[in-house]
Amino acid sequence: MSDEQPTSKIKKYLSSENTIKGLFITSIASISALVSFSYAFGSARKSDSNVYDNKMAQLHADGSQLALRALKWGTFYAVTGCGLIIFGAWKLANAKSITEFRQKVSSVFPPVPKNYPPQSKTEFESISDFMQYLDDEYSTKKVSKSDKATTADIS
Repeated sequence: MSDEQPTSKIKKYLSSENTIKGLFITSIASISALVSFSYAFGSARKSDSNVYDNKMAQLHADGSQLALRALKWGTFYAVTGCGLIIFGAWKLANAKSITEFRQKVSSVFPPVPKNYPPQSKTEFESISDFMQYLDDEYSTKKVSKSDKATTADIS
C-alpha cells in the first residue's frame, strides 16, 4: 500500500489529461444524444399532438405494461433455456448424483488452474497503465511463440 491519501489519489486521477479528454468526449456524446432525442420527440409531438396531450397517461401505462410483460417473458426464456441446457448435459452424462456429474464433467474438461497468489499484475493506476500492461504481455507471448517456432525449425 502507498502512503498517499485516497483523496489525493482521486485528485491525481481526475487531473490527468486522459481523464479530462474522456470526460469531454463523453459529455459531447451525451449532449448530442439528448439533443437528437429531443428533436425526434418534438417532431413526433408536432405531427400528432393529440396523442401526446390527451393520452399521455394511457401511453405511460401501456409502456409500463409492455416492459413488464417483456421482462417476464425474457426471464421465462432465460430460466427455461438454461434449465434445458443443464438438464440435457445431466442426461448426456448419465449421472445419478451431483458428485458423479461433477466427476464426469471434470474428466472431460481440463482443470481450472489456481491463480492464488496471483502470478501477474492485478492493480492498475489508469486505463493507459492497463493497456500498456496488456501490450507488453501480448508482445512477450508473441516473441516466445516465435522463438519456439524458430527453434523447432532449426532442429
